[in-house]
Amino acid sequence: RMASTLDYNLSGNAYWIKVRDDQERVIELWWVPHWVIEPQWTPDGTDFIHHYEYRPNGESVLLHPDEVVHFRFGLDPDNHRK
Repeated sequence: RMASTLDYNLSGNAYWIKVRDDQERVIELWWVPHWVIEPQWTPDGTDFIHHYEYRPNGESVLLHPDEVVHFRFGLDPDNHRK
Protein backbone atom coordinates (compact mmCIF):
# COMPACT_ATOMS: atom_id res chain seq x y z
CA ARG A 1 0.00 0.00 0.00
CA MET A 2 2.77 2.45 0.82
CA ALA A 3 4.49 1.87 -2.54
CA SER A 4 1.24 2.74 -4.30
CA THR A 5 0.85 5.87 -2.18
CA LEU A 6 4.42 6.92 -2.90
CA ASP A 7 3.97 6.42 -6.68
CA TYR A 8 0.67 8.28 -6.56
CA ASN A 9 2.25 11.27 -4.82
CA LEU A 10 5.50 11.32 -6.81
CA SER A 11 4.31 10.63 -10.34
CA GLY A 12 0.56 11.22 -10.09
CA ASN A 13 -0.03 7.61 -11.15
CA ALA A 14 -0.25 4.32 -9.27
CA TYR A 15 -0.91 0.92 -10.82
CA TRP A 16 -2.07 -2.47 -9.67
CA ILE A 17 -2.29 -5.60 -11.84
CA LYS A 18 -5.14 -8.01 -11.20
CA VAL A 19 -4.26 -11.66 -10.59
CA ARG A 20 -7.11 -14.04 -11.37
CA ASP A 21 -7.85 -17.63 -10.42
CA ASP A 22 -8.89 -20.36 -12.85
CA GLN A 23 -12.49 -19.08 -12.69
CA GLU A 24 -11.38 -15.56 -13.67
CA ARG A 25 -12.06 -14.11 -10.22
CA VAL A 26 -9.66 -11.46 -8.98
CA ILE A 27 -7.78 -13.01 -6.07
CA GLU A 28 -4.84 -10.61 -5.70
CA LEU A 29 -3.75 -7.10 -6.65
CA TRP A 30 -0.06 -6.57 -7.33
CA TRP A 31 1.58 -3.17 -7.18
CA VAL A 32 3.50 -2.20 -10.29
CA PRO A 33 6.06 0.63 -10.22
CA HIS A 34 4.94 3.55 -12.38
CA TRP A 35 8.15 3.48 -14.42
CA VAL A 36 7.53 -0.03 -15.82
CA ILE A 37 3.96 0.41 -17.09
CA GLU A 38 2.50 2.84 -19.60
CA PRO A 39 -0.99 3.33 -21.07
CA GLN A 40 -1.09 2.88 -24.86
CA TRP A 41 -3.72 3.82 -27.44
CA THR A 42 -4.53 3.24 -31.08
CA PRO A 43 -2.91 5.60 -33.60
CA ASP A 44 -6.28 7.00 -34.66
CA GLY A 45 -7.27 7.63 -31.03
CA THR A 46 -10.48 5.60 -31.17
CA ASP A 47 -9.52 3.83 -27.94
CA PHE A 48 -8.60 6.18 -25.12
CA ILE A 49 -6.55 3.37 -23.58
CA HIS A 50 -6.21 0.30 -25.80
CA HIS A 51 -3.81 -1.54 -23.51
CA TYR A 52 -1.04 -1.05 -20.98
CA GLU A 53 2.53 -1.90 -21.86
CA TYR A 54 4.14 -3.54 -18.85
CA ARG A 55 7.93 -3.98 -19.04
CA PRO A 56 9.13 -6.27 -16.25
CA ASN A 57 12.82 -7.07 -16.67
CA GLY A 58 12.85 -5.23 -20.01
CA GLU A 59 10.32 -7.57 -21.63
CA SER A 60 7.16 -6.05 -23.08
CA VAL A 61 3.84 -7.53 -21.92
CA LEU A 62 0.56 -6.09 -23.21
CA LEU A 63 -2.25 -5.96 -20.66
CA HIS A 64 -5.91 -5.30 -21.39
CA PRO A 65 -7.24 -2.26 -19.47
CA ASP A 66 -9.56 -4.61 -17.54
CA GLU A 67 -6.46 -6.20 -15.99
CA VAL A 68 -5.03 -2.96 -14.61
CA VAL A 69 -6.20 -0.63 -11.85
CA HIS A 70 -4.84 2.82 -12.66
CA PHE A 71 -5.10 5.57 -10.04
CA ARG A 72 -4.58 9.07 -11.42
CA PHE A 73 -3.92 12.23 -9.47
CA GLY A 74 -4.59 15.27 -11.59
CA LEU A 75 -3.81 15.35 -15.30
CA ASP A 76 -0.49 15.04 -17.08
CA PRO A 77 -0.50 17.86 -19.67
CA ASP A 78 1.81 15.81 -21.92
CA ASN A 79 -0.32 12.66 -21.77
CA HIS A 80 -4.00 12.92 -20.81
CA ARG A 81 -4.11 9.17 -20.30
CA LYS A 82 -1.97 9.60 -17.19
